[in-house]
Amino acid sequence: MNDKTFTTYLNLSTNIFFSCDTQGTITDAPTKTSEFFGVADINNMHLSDFFDENNSKLLCQKITEVLQNKKNKRLSLADKFSNYVLYLTPCDEKVCFCLENISEREHLSALLGKTWQRLEFAEKTAAIGYWEIDLATRETYWSTEMYRLFGQIPHQKLKKHNIITEYMQKEDWQAYKQNIKNVLRRGTPTEGQARLQDKEGRIIYCQYNAGLLRENGKHKLAGTFQDISKLIETQNALKIAKEEAERANQEKSYFLAQASHDLRQPMQALKLYLSTLAETPMHRLPQELISKAEISAENLRLMLDNFLDISQLEVGGIKYFPCLFNVHIMLHRIAAEATDLAAERQIKFSCLGQGQTVWSDPVLVERIIRNLLGNALKFTKNKIILGSRREEKHLRIMILDNGSGILPEEKELILKEFYQSNRHKKHHHQGSGLGLAIVSKLLDLIGSKLEIASIPERGSCFSFTLPLNRPQK
Repeated sequence: MNDKTFTTYLNLSTNIFFSCDTQGTITDAPTKTSEFFGVADINNMHLSDFFDENNSKLLCQKITEVLQNKKNKRLSLADKFSNYVLYLTPCDEKVCFCLENISEREHLSALLGKTWQRLEFAEKTAAIGYWEIDLATRETYWSTEMYRLFGQIPHQKLKKHNIITEYMQKEDWQAYKQNIKNVLRRGTPTEGQARLQDKEGRIIYCQYNAGLLRENGKHKLAGTFQDISKLIETQNALKIAKEEAERANQEKSYFLAQASHDLRQPMQALKLYLSTLAETPMHRLPQELISKAEISAENLRLMLDNFLDISQLEVGGIKYFPCLFNVHIMLHRIAAEATDLAAERQIKFSCLGQGQTVWSDPVLVERIIRNLLGNALKFTKNKIILGSRREEKHLRIMILDNGSGILPEEKELILKEFYQSNRHKKHHHQGSGLGLAIVSKLLDLIGSKLEIASIPERGSCFSFTLPLNRPQK
């Protein structure tokens, strides 16, 4: 190789060449080296002219080591605002240097590292995994999030068999496979949804996309998988909430249609009785008209009370104020009031149970018992029992009747607002279908639950429990 050719190669290289003696004096440096260090001629200048004191001493030390050992040496050096890699080779009494400035490369590497971290963060936050396959070599790349979605260890070598097939639901796999075939045949992108099942059996809903890429003359099949399980759960919850709202709206619309008749009936009857009463001479005051007017007024009062109760419960207007009280005294007080009414209707009424102190809200408990007792008075044939029974740390309050009972399929329905069974049409004018719904909501408020045991045509038992002592926090 002639000198001209050698000089041409030196100028083509991005590296810088020069030689040094053991004193650190620079010699044999081409013009390109002088230009790199920003001087007219670098020959016979010293390393300390271009490197700081510590680095220049270090380089002189390495020159001595290379000459003594007669071996090449590689050295990384950070000086001022630049980073270098130096290759030192012995040559007679000097050492030849090949200096490579890697500052820009390291800067780009740092930027690339930050970009990679940001990409991984974005993938993890959005739960999006990226994959690609080189169609010629079958080399496969998966992002970290793809490994996570498919339950694999990040960046391990992927199994030869198709992991997507293993994790995807069979009915979804066929559609996914067909979509990928269409991408390969037509070159048009595709998208869809599929369900994955992890090792714990949990279903993961995914949105996938796939298409063709051309990179450096090579064709690649690439795509993404995004975990949309939370979105699907939200959509399902919204759907259920919408259905519940529509159902409640339909029930209330039905109730308003029924209530318009039920509310008018006692009012019209009351007006008729009062009109008849006004036309009757006072000395012949008929007791029957007064009794009927009282019944109509009482039915109307009960309906309005129920409307107000259910409205307050729905907006949280009724509060829970628990304390210790003797429920036995309450039961016998309620029983004393109900006995006369039961006797008028030829109903045998009894109250059983021993004195017990319970922890609850006495006002709400009394309303619950009165509602259940009123329900029993309405539907029983001729017998009602109001009683209590101790069960470990709780006291069970029970109202039993020997009425027509409740069908198994109606046990849930009777707790819904405005529901009235078609088996008891003769009782529709006596209520609004809110009594048991109010009881259920009040029990939720005090932390209890209505339990129903019933045998059709033989009777029913409605019960709930109250704690005997204040619950420990």
